[in-house]
Amino acid sequence: MDYTALKDLSPNSFRAKIMVRFARVWEFRSLDKTALYTIDFVVVDEQKSTMKGLIPGNRWDQFKDLIKEGFVYIVEKFDLTRPKKSYRSVDNPLRICFTWRTKLTEVVAPPENFPMFAYTALPLNMLSHRVDNNTTLSDVVGLVNKVTTIFPPSGKAKSHKRQVYITDGRYRFIARAIDTNSTDSEDAKFVDLYFFGPQGEAAVGQKALSLLTSVRGQPNTLPEDLLAIVGKEFNVVVTPRRESLDSYHMHLQAPSGSSARTKHKNSTTAKNPKTKKGLHFSDGD
Repeated sequence: MDYTALKDLSPNSFRAKIMVRFARVWEFRSLDKTALYTIDFVVVDEQKSTMKGLIPGNRWDQFKDLIKEGFVYIVEKFDLTRPKKSYRSVDNPLRICFTWRTKLTEVVAPPENFPMFAYTALPLNMLSHRVDNNTTLSDVVGLVNKVTTIFPPSGKAKSHKRQVYITDGRYRFIARAIDTNSTDSEDAKFVDLYFFGPQGEAAVGQKALSLLTSVRGQPNTLPEDLLAIVGKEFNVVVTPRRESLDSYHMHLQAPSGSSARTKHKNSTTAKNPKTKKGLHFSDGD
């Protein structure tokens, strides 16, 4: 059976039949929660196209026992209208509107690899470019590492709110290492290595999100995979950090990994670091 792709729909697609997954479904109610205005949803089709849709509140009884979030359906006999001008859930010039004639049929065995989610994820560092752009809401994929309590309305706001903190998994860790080839005194053999994002993942051997997830809810706990590098030797390319100029111990940053360049305790040598063969990670100061 042929279905129309979401991207091929137009205001004149009166007889279109689509197969979509209801990726998100939510209620739009009055502030006091007593009046149900609409049931809103976002659907995604097999080609990963997305579209917003709505069911008028007075028609919800007709469909509430049929629609289940995350399930795939064949939808036909629906209207297509223009989306609202701001705060759109997806970037699409049309939206679906259910009528009393709309027909919904669950697909018990949807095609393999049918998309599960409907989003256009932006890197977190791109969100600053969306400030004051209220046409389309932004999507990100990350790890929620903090959620505040609910705050009462303040200023012109009429709704309660809470703050959610998200990280994209990029992180840094600082490892106290020993220059195994140094002939300096014991104290001078120590060096602090700073690892960032991909370099940290390469040293540990695990993705940052996996590391952070493994200690979720345990803020004072170090991941086991991170602790496992203690006692191992690494060859790393490093550059002195600014704080090294005012510190007895060298602070080094690892921008990539191949051959090894290491430390000496004075800033003159730091500008022209000598090549060494290994750094041994220590478990303490």
